[in-house]
Amino acid sequence: MREFGFSETFIRAGNRNLAAAVLFFAFFAGALAWYICDFRIRIALIVMGRVSIVLGPILAIETVLLDRRLRKLKVLVHQDRIAKQCGKKQHTLLWKDIFGIKMVHSKSGVVAEITLYPKKPNRPMYLHGYRNMEDLAALIREGKGRTRGLNSATSATD
Repeated sequence: MREFGFSETFIRAGNRNLAAAVLFFAFFAGALAWYICDFRIRIALIVMGRVSIVLGPILAIETVLLDRRLRKLKVLVHQDRIAKQCGKKQHTLLWKDIFGIKMVHSKSGVVAEITLYPKKPNRPMYLHGYRNMEDLAALIREGKGRTRGLNSATSATD
């Protein structure tokens, strides 16, 4: 069994994107509050202060919880199956039940995303942002080769 954890680089990029979205939202919420308060800065600041007191801690706690959850997320590759696990929850696909595989490559030629499509009407498994995506892709190809019943979708480019 091989285990692949979530990439720290991917987690940091997500945190940067979240911080940018919060700043973007704060700017436009401030402008909206200023407009609603008939351009009276004192009233707008009071409104924004109250909103910040409520939403600030919520966003901070949510960011910490998201980081913790992403660090628990891992992919387990076994001889007969592949599993995506986060804590006690697990999404498992047997190699023989996988109908198609789609691998998306970045501009530099590295595997950026892998999608596994099951035969049964089940949800696909999306794999992106993990450490050693190339090794993970090789193990998936190897698992596909063991079953010989898979149809591999063509690779796409970013």
